[in-house]
Amino acid sequence: MYIFEDGFEVRIVGNSKEIKESQKLRYKVFIEEMGGHPQSEASELQLERDKFDEHCQHLLLLDRNKKVGKSDSKVVGVIRL
Repeated sequence: MYIFEDGFEVRIVGNSKEIKESQKLRYKVFIEEMGGHPQSEASELQLERDKFDEHCQHLLLLDRNKKVGKSDSKVVGVIRL
């Protein structure tokens, strides 16, 4: 699945680096912004992950207008299917 419109891209993750990017965003939203309680390992790595991650497809919303380091886009939304 791949959708590209107005500088945004929606697609299933392609590698483990992208899964970590989705977990970083989940950490920011669920732990930092919403006050969730991370597991000790998650807190150290700042990744929100659980036993369901390995069984799910991770869908990313990328903003191609925002550059992050060497990447040509920024992960701005995630959902697990």
